[in-house]
Amino acid sequence: MNIAIAINSEKKGFLCSVGELLESKYGYKVSYIARDKNVEKIIMDNLGSNKKIVRLDEIKKVVKINNDNIIKEAELLESKYNVLFSSLLAMNRGLGQGYFFNVKNVPHIRKSMWSYVEKIRELVINYKAYESILKKLDVVIVTDISPIIKSICSKNKCHNFAFSQTRFGDRYMWSSDSYMTSKELRDEIDKLVVQGYNIANDKKISYQSDAGGDVTAVDYSKKVIEIAESKYNLDRLQFICDDYRNLSSNYDVVVLQGVLEHFDDPFGTLDWIINNLLSKDGYVVTSSPSFINPRGYVWMTLQLLFNVPMSLSDLHFLCPFDFEEYCDKNNYQLTYNSSNQSWGNGKGMMIDFNKRLRNALRDANMDNSNVDNLLEWLNKAKNYSVEDSHTGANVIYRISLANNV
Repeated sequence: MNIAIAINSEKKGFLCSVGELLESKYGYKVSYIARDKNVEKIIMDNLGSNKKIVRLDEIKKVVKINNDNIIKEAELLESKYNVLFSSLLAMNRGLGQGYFFNVKNVPHIRKSMWSYVEKIRELVINYKAYESILKKLDVVIVTDISPIIKSICSKNKCHNFAFSQTRFGDRYMWSSDSYMTSKELRDEIDKLVVQGYNIANDKKISYQSDAGGDVTAVDYSKKVIEIAESKYNLDRLQFICDDYRNLSSNYDVVVLQGVLEHFDDPFGTLDWIINNLLSKDGYVVTSSPSFINPRGYVWMTLQLLFNVPMSLSDLHFLCPFDFEEYCDKNNYQLTYNSSNQSWGNGKGMMIDFNKRLRNALRDANMDNSNVDNLLEWLNKAKNYSVEDSHTGANVIYRISLANNV
């Protein structure tokens, strides 16, 4: 059996160990697809120089394409592999960003500013390169299921597997689809975990309803409302599918969970909610990610100094001082506390940065080969950080009129 392991920016050492195990214990023939020279060096440092390594970047330099009619090339590939290049562009974090409703406000990645033809050309080159590399293989192992690799493997009758992000203890699970788990496994997870969570959550909401509150839940997505209605059928809970600005009632409490940072004008939105939806004795409870912690200092340095796209969905990076300035200006009463200390400065930060830093630097066309060195330093430095009411990765704020504490 011929197996190829594609190694990009993540789990490089882990995938090298997987390849070594497949060869030494099971006797399979394993080759490696290295994204660039940095990955090639890591493979050679871990496994020696006698392994078969194919450099993706080198193959891309020599593939032959019809530059005079690149759109025709794309159409032929669409027909051959039953894909849509428009979808591939939208799914690509660097080229497309098409699945973000606020795309115009997303920090620019250089590739995202290419012309349409240049973007199509990049996809064609990737297809041609992988076509060349993936011939006569039985299995291709990747970190995440790639639509290009998957479509080529499907055409070639070759199995394509990834390691699911979900693990049982220290055991990884194989995945063969882009949802990161097989259908059977998803069904089992839903049965054992999700339904159990919903039962517990149903009880929690029931207790809240029994406390005497009438609750109105609003979302503009019809599908989200349908799902919520199917799960929670309570007498004092009403679901509305609409824009929040079309509401006409006044509420004692307005709750916004991870919402404001996605608006073009977060505090303008908050003004409208307080002036139009909040009763005079009411208050707003809102939560947003916060960056007054070691994770935030690294994040904001890269974001502000080098325009590295640390997040492609958040438009603003709000912190307690932003809410303090807003409430001082409007004479509102503010109290807050933070949660998720681990994500601000602990194990969660290390897990998040291990993936986020590599992807963000890659998307900014910057060298990400030294991320491991930074992670090693952060892992030591985090033990010297002091936790406080504002240092968690998420902060919950309570805002009310000054005379309503």
